[in-house]
Amino acid sequence: MNTTTVLLSQKCQIVVPKAIRQRLKLKAGMRISMDAIDNHHAIITTQPKNYTDALSGLGADVWKKLGGVRHLKKLRKEWDK
Repeated sequence: MNTTTVLLSQKCQIVVPKAIRQRLKLKAGMRISMDAIDNHHAIITTQPKNYTDALSGLGADVWKKLGGVRHLKKLRKEWDK
């Protein structure tokens, strides 16, 4: 991880360094989220245009490890008991 120091302006604004803008593919006018983790750290993330598309496939690896459809059928049999 490369750390870059930036200056907070009198209007409490920061400039995102070019290397970070390029890596995150940030463009002027894009919305980003900033979340404070604690009193000294924050995370900056890009906001997806569509949250449904962004979350699509999330947890697919867990579903496969459980056995996929077979796991679901097993659960349904247990519910019917």
